[in-house]
Amino acid sequence: MRPQKGFYEAAPVASSIARQDWTHMMERAERSGLSLQSQKGSAGVLFSVRILAPILDGGLRHIVLAAIQYSLGRHTYMPGIAAEFTCRNLSRLDAAARSAAAAKISEHLSRYGEQEPYPQVWHGLSRVLTSGKIKEDDRRKERMPILQPLENMERISRQALADDLDAVLERISREDIGLVITDEGKDDLVLCPASWFNLDYVDDFSCVINSALRYAMRTEDEESAAVVQYARRHYQLFDDKTLSVAVADLERELNQPMAPLKQPQVWKELQELFRQRLDELLKERKRTMDEKRYELVEIQVDAELLEQLEKIITPMGLTPEMLIVKFFEFCADPATQELAISLLLKWKAEQEAERGKPGGGL
Repeated sequence: MRPQKGFYEAAPVASSIARQDWTHMMERAERSGLSLQSQKGSAGVLFSVRILAPILDGGLRHIVLAAIQYSLGRHTYMPGIAAEFTCRNLSRLDAAARSAAAAKISEHLSRYGEQEPYPQVWHGLSRVLTSGKIKEDDRRKERMPILQPLENMERISRQALADDLDAVLERISREDIGLVITDEGKDDLVLCPASWFNLDYVDDFSCVINSALRYAMRTEDEESAAVVQYARRHYQLFDDKTLSVAVADLERELNQPMAPLKQPQVWKELQELFRQRLDELLKERKRTMDEKRYELVEIQVDAELLEQLEKIITPMGLTPEMLIVKFFEFCADPATQELAISLLLKWKAEQEAERGKPGGGL
């Protein structure tokens, strides 16, 4: 399995800490998702409902069909990913979509069965599509969490979550359920057990989207048009990996195609949308990295002492802030760290002794 990455894998924030800075925690959950942990150790992930929009879109059927057709006959990891993604989202496919996918698989196996590198994967998926059910003894189910339909989840308010965060985290883990968190009566966030994301779901979705786009470029039929429309609706939720791969694929097909594209303008417009969004993500990432370089530290200093200090350091071209930064560097430098510790301990002892005297202290 490829390395995982996602908000659900970040170190969870303890519920006690989350409550102390609730507004900031909710903003973080809305923006990029948040992993939480109760005092008893139950973990959950909190994220915006919009993250599920591509999965809840009825157009997902076109993405699945295109990804399956792209993956048939390939000697890569895509057959396994396409099959597992289809099974995880089986409830999102109607009977017609399942029948169409099963028919494509059957047609491929009939023509190329002997050359197909992963016949068991496709036979297994065909059975699932035909029956509409995943067998309980299917060993893939253990590592294939299936998101519950959003419409079936219970609703609770943001305030209710804040008031009883530990109990709610314990409950979703115990009952293996998801909850929709509302804000002023509107669906806002989703809270679900961390175990639902034990699979590299985000990366699989990325691969499926890129595969569907590749198939659509080469066919340019009605199914292809549906894939393009789906991508237009949800490209702002695609991650940078999905977008960068798609931009490179489109660049190749537009400039060095194996066969000329029937509607090059459609694909040029889609590529431009992807490029713009990719630029936005890269700028956001750079801004975040820049912000993380600095930490705001507030130090209260007696006004009289500050005046005395400035008289000494100003002729040296220094400010109190610059002096503090230099001191932090002195403390952090391995070459002077031991000296810094000894001085800090000495000053602490002197301060405590001074406080013990009548009228002493700073």
